[in-house]
Amino acid sequence: MTLMGEGDGVLNHINKHKTLAVQVDAVGAPFSEDNFVMKLLASLSESYQFRKIASDSNADSFPWELVTSRLLHGDMKRKERVAESKEPHTVNFEHLCQETTSVKLD
Repeated sequence: MTLMGEGDGVLNHINKHKTLAVQVDAVGAPFSEDNFVMKLLASLSESYQFRKIASDSNADSFPWELVTSRLLHGDMKRKERVAESKEPHTVNFEHLCQETTSVKLD
């Protein structure tokens, strides 16, 4: 089983496991989809711990397509949040730059 390192891409990690499953199947070794999915979930990095906990408590089996699509969707959302947090925040200083008129009181 290949463990996912922090910062490794989810898609790359899924593809490694998919390749492993194809190789295991090619030699005729018994390997159920449920077992394959559980090994994938167990190999995720700590940042995906919440997904592992949720998967352990929700159902007895998970289809490969469902698990991988949810992992990829979650990874995409995480990347969007990171990108948004790195965007420079703009501040509207227009109100500070307007000319002011002073009135002289006699």
